[in-house]
Parts: sequence; C-alpha cells; structure tokens
Amino acid sequence: MTKRVILAYSGGLDTSVAIGWIAEQTGAEVIAVAMDVGQGGENMATIRERALACGAADAEVVDAREEFAADYCLPAIKANALYMNRYDQVRFEVGLASLAPEVTVLAPVRDSGMTRDKAIAFAEEKGLPIDVTHRSPYSIDQNLWGRSCETGHLEDIWEAPHDDVWAYTEDPGVPRDPDGLVLSFADGVPVAIDGVARSPLSIITELNARAGAHGVGRVDMVEDRLVGIKSREIYEAPAAIALIAAHSELESVCMELDLARFKRAVEQRWTELVYDGLWYSPLKRALDAFLAEASRHVTGDVRLRLHGGQAVVTGRRSPVSLYDHGLATYDTGDTFDQGLARGFVELWGLPSKTAALRDQRVGD
Repeated sequence: MTKRVILAYSGGLDTSVAIGWIAEQTGAEVIAVAMDVGQGGENMATIRERALACGAADAEVVDAREEFAADYCLPAIKANALYMNRYDQVRFEVGLASLAPEVTVLAPVRDSGMTRDKAIAFAEEKGLPIDVTHRSPYSIDQNLWGRSCETGHLEDIWEAPHDDVWAYTEDPGVPRDPDGLVLSFADGVPVAIDGVARSPLSIITELNARAGAHGVGRVDMVEDRLVGIKSREIYEAPAAIALIAAHSELESVCMELDLARFKRAVEQRWTELVYDGLWYSPLKRALDAFLAEASRHVTGDVRLRLHGGQAVVTGRRSPVSLYDHGLATYDTGDTFDQGLARGFVELWGLPSKTAALRDQRVGD
C-alpha cells in the first residue's frame, strides 16, 4: 500500500518544492492541503492548481476563516493575550502532535536539509511552475489575526524598520481624521460594531482595515523565544490590538476585584502556553474553562477612537456594570460612609505596623 503524506501547503517556493522533495525522500504520494485563515495573497483555486502541477497526488483547499476567527481569535481576546505584553502567536507542530500523537511529522527544511538554495535548484531542475527568482528580504507569516516579519535588515536591532516592512498598517504619522466606533461585547466576545450585529470574522476583518488605516497595531520588539534565543520581530495586528484594548477596558467595569487580579495571572500563563505551541494541552483547556466563567458578565459597549497609531477608549457602558456613581463620586451625594475607612485602614495596616514596631524594638 502506497504511503501518503499530508502536506500543509502555502503555495510558495518551499512547500511547492516539498511536494517532490518528500516524494523522492520517502516514496510516498503527497496530498497538499491549503488552508485559508485570512492570509490574503493568491486565489485558493490557483494555489490548488499549482500543487497539482508540482506533483501532488491530490490537493484540497479549505476556507477556515470563520472557524479561525471564532475558535482561535476569540479565545485570545478573552485572555487579553499579548506575549511579553505585546503580541500572540501559535505554533504548528506541537499542536499537531497533541491532536494526532500517532502521526509522524515531517519537517523537510529542518530534518532533510532542504535549504532555500537547494529548494531553488530543485525547482529549476524539475521545471516547477513557481517563481524562483524573486525573493523577499524578509521572512513573513500572516493570517487574519496578524502579520509577522523578520530577518533582513531587521536583524540589526539598532536599525529602524524600513517602510517596506509594513503591509497591514499605514504610517501613523500621516495626518488624517480620527475614526470613532462602538464595539459591543457579550460574555467577553465581540458581537457588534456601531450597534450592527456581526460575525467574528466580519468584526476582525473590518477592524483590520479601519484600525490599520490609522497605524494601530504596529509592534517592533526583541522577544524571548522558547529555546532561549532573543529575536527581533515586527508584528502588525490592528484588529487584535483594538479588540483587546476595548475588551480589557470593559472588564475593568464588569469584573470584581479579586477575580480581575487572579485573571491577570491566568492571562500571562495562557499566553505563554499558546506561544509555546501548547494550544491543546490539559492546562490550556483548564484555563479556557476559567476564562469562560470569568467572562460571564463582560457585556456592554466600548467606544474607541482610532488615530495616530492608537486605539483609545473614550467611553464604556454595561447593563451589568459594577461601577456605582454614588460610591465613586467625591461630590455631594456620596453614598459611601467615609467613617468606615478609619477602622478599615487600622485593620488592613495592622500586620505591617506590628512588624515595623518589632523591627524598631529589635534594632534598639
């Protein structure tokens, strides 16, 4: 029986060459699977035709944008997921191993010496229908949730990014009128823009365009990779940054103090798990359950102002708000009994006061 290898196919040089390369190395027939997760670029039908022309026994194309938005982007919003407080990313191989531990994973570039130079030579030798002359100076990955760019001049961490690095965002320094909008959330999930109900995919797509037009979501950072190497990365995530800014602000209105404090620690660990490729790990599943419970009352509207590279919250309201004007105001009509504060302060500070008196006594 002929062995089969399922290839995650992008349509670019490396994965196109991998079709024939894997077939030669393993004797298996290769089934190419191309998945649309909002990365843009070529028509998926064209990518399928290229896979077949490059020798694939069969090729499938899958429109996974709705699923990606609902099942992968929305959990990141609930977790306010920003790795190193700045961005979020998912690894492939560890996730595949978790979903199908019995399957052998092949990585041609890593495991069989398929360097880019060898890939170009292989494509020319076999006459593959791909452009092997044009090469971007950058290594780029992109999808609906964001775009990452590395290598080239970016490896010099002193050098500022060149203009050609950016694709999802416009220059935030160019004068333009601000863009205002209202995002509505239900149980921690965005459900509408300006009062019009929208799907997760539609909301993310529109915010990528509107926030990106104002330069929102640009990140230039030196990150800590899992293996301990520091790497300079450029990220663009207009919708992600705008949505997380709005979501975290609504949480501040709707979430009780101790829950909010504990959730911040959960967010950090959740984000680290996702960055490390442990999306399907038991701990990640348990934290997802916590986030779902913690988000039960994160419902309401947040008004955003998009301008000059920032998504700024200018208003918030919620039918389940914990904000009480009578308790919060310092003006006449304050319903908080200020006389309660004296006893509270005495009790709250008693352990520290007792320790300080002890230290004075011991010091003397």
